[in-house]
Amino acid sequence: MQPFSYMLFFILFSILFSNNFKYEEGDWFTLSNPESINSITSTNDEIIFCSDNGIFKYNMLTSSFNYEEEYLREFDDSKSLIVHYDEYRDYLWYLNENNLNYKPRISSFWRKIDFYEIGLSTHRNIMNIGSDYSYIYIDLGNTYKILNPITGKIIEGQDLVVDINNINWSSSINYDYNNFDLTKYHSFEDYNVVSNNLINSNGLNLNVTAVFKDKYHDLWVGTDKGEIFYCDSKMNSIEKIKSIPIITDINISYYDKYGNWWFTSKNNVMINEKISIGDELIFFSRWIEDENEWINYTNSNFRHIYSSDITSFERLDNWLYIGTNKGLIIFEINTKKSFLIDTKKGLISNEINDIMYLNNNIYIATNNGINILSTFGNVLLSIDIFNYFNNYNIYDFSFNQNKFIISSELGLFEYIYDLNKIEQIAEKKYLKAFINQDNDFILSKRNKIFKVTPESRELLISLDRIKDVCFCNNYLWINNINKSILFNLNNNKSFTYYQSDGIVGNMINDIGCDDSWVWFSTNKGISMYNWSKYHNNEK
Repeated sequence: MQPFSYMLFFILFSILFSNNFKYEEGDWFTLSNPESINSITSTNDEIIFCSDNGIFKYNMLTSSFNYEEEYLREFDDSKSLIVHYDEYRDYLWYLNENNLNYKPRISSFWRKIDFYEIGLSTHRNIMNIGSDYSYIYIDLGNTYKILNPITGKIIEGQDLVVDINNINWSSSINYDYNNFDLTKYHSFEDYNVVSNNLINSNGLNLNVTAVFKDKYHDLWVGTDKGEIFYCDSKMNSIEKIKSIPIITDINISYYDKYGNWWFTSKNNVMINEKISIGDELIFFSRWIEDENEWINYTNSNFRHIYSSDITSFERLDNWLYIGTNKGLIIFEINTKKSFLIDTKKGLISNEINDIMYLNNNIYIATNNGINILSTFGNVLLSIDIFNYFNNYNIYDFSFNQNKFIISSELGLFEYIYDLNKIEQIAEKKYLKAFINQDNDFILSKRNKIFKVTPESRELLISLDRIKDVCFCNNYLWINNINKSILFNLNNNKSFTYYQSDGIVGNMINDIGCDDSWVWFSTNKGISMYNWSKYHNNEK
């Protein structure tokens, strides 16, 4: 088969191949830290980074740094080891722990080569991948495997002389970095080069794990913290080239409608150091979407609290209200000043499960009842009717169809705020409650979701575990830990979304949605999906 025929086969197969849908560029967007960089290669306009957390691309024309969802959909959790661009045929080669893979760059279908097909039992001996006009070369340290660049078949039985000098190699973690002297490059930022490593002004040490020289003789440097640097050979300068979150295992995500995202990591506990910038720990992070700017808020801004077990965010103008397991933090965004409201200042309990803004008040759900905070002066109010919930766990608040629903240990209640009246809806315990377009109650327990009307109680869905549920446009997005279910309340049909669709992690910690987008906070970052594009016309 001729090369063109192979390419045509790849293209046709990729058109037919899909998961739930044949996704287009822009349907999914991922924010993730690469973690350690293992390999670097380049095309004419992109630098491609292979990392512990997947594949990332840096577009040299737009100066944008993006996660590559295509790799995720194909390879899920397989650890990425080496990536190589074969410029002679416009092919990409990719090594993970399970197999060797390749494809034409314009195709989305990967041809997978099992290690036994090339005379290997595992990936462990593969040091690097390279190419020349004729072949693909697999570097095994003291010998080479030579492959047909189109078929992927090993070439044997020929006396081939390998001219190392004419092979274009990608970088890998196995390369001898003594060949590169980074000390001749000067940083105009807060980084210093010491013994081919980078140290910032706070003392954070970045170990170099991959170095790649492009066709302009400039260097691209990857580190063990996921930070990436560009070394200009003409200016002898070194600069950081990306803006990404330092945190990875995202526990809570909140979009404040001002174009800001707020993230916290489930690993960020201040008394137990996990993620640090020098001597400081990241408390939570903010991403200004329009400017692609990241701001990390550290423990220096919050000396009055020693745990970052954040449960909820709520923003009002320049104030950010943060629910934690140690009380309510009120944070003034411009000045970065904050203060804590806890039991010493009148809070009924320090363990906050949820907060919600309504009619100039912040409603605070705790494991011991409900507090109300006036946003005029940030003072706690005394409203007798809520004393009914004292000493009982309040799970969640929700507000839709102009109804304020309280999920609690006592059962399910509606707060009629115009009349300052509370009515019980159900005696059973429900963790989440919503109201659909027909004014029916949609109620969630730990493993079941029901539709409740005045006449009936219908089981909609049953799962092994329901961690979280959000309601948008008469649909339910359900967090089932390693997958998510979209349930259409109009017709009771459902779709299941996996990593192979575009969810970056195999553990979903939190889920949120609006009428257009859904976002998944995972152990490997956050994924956003334009779900309305594929489900808007469903009846």
